[in-house]
Amino acid sequence: MESKNTFFETKEGKATIKFAAWMIFIVILIIVFAINGNNEQKNDTKENNNVKEEISSFKNYEEMVSDLLKSCYNYNFKVTSSENIVIYNGNISNNEDIGYKETSEEIIKYAIIDGITSRIVLDKTTEITNLYDEEDKAFLNIENLFNNLKNYLYSVNKNETKREINYNKDGYQVLVKTNLENITEILITNATKTYELQFTNVSICDNITNK
Repeated sequence: MESKNTFFETKEGKATIKFAAWMIFIVILIIVFAINGNNEQKNDTKENNNVKEEISSFKNYEEMVSDLLKSCYNYNFKVTSSENIVIYNGNISNNEDIGYKETSEEIIKYAIIDGITSRIVLDKTTEITNLYDEEDKAFLNIENLFNNLKNYLYSVNKNETKREINYNKDGYQVLVKTNLENITEILITNATKTYELQFTNVSICDNITNK
């Protein structure tokens, strides 16, 4: 007895099988490309995150404080009150603080060496005790300032390259600004004065010369 042809043995059936096979093949290709694309995107994202993390890696804040206290740097300190402005501009290197104090009345050159403060006129030095106003000493002496702050909590705000440390101490506020490596500025505000302390060339002693 002769067997009957099924649908898939006909030309139309065979064409349908070929079409279905091609569709399955195309679907598999789409899935493979989609998986590969997703993996590449994840890898790119991971690499970007690693780069961002590397760029935004700040030195430990306590280490920055230690570097500032023990190392060399140039400084510019501006003290502003309702009555006047006083500017101290100088550098610290080899445990010597050499700078200029500028007021509306005069400019003097000074040196602080081994705890002794002297006024310098040409090649003559005279010991002085009034370089800083009494109320300014706690803020313009950096070591004393951080000793007073070390037991206080602070908040931190930062972006990729800059960081701000905020203290809100009784009687005054302190804002410490840093880049990735060093402290760059300290802003202090109390009831009567504002102190703007700027630091450059921290730990780059070759760029600092006593004048």
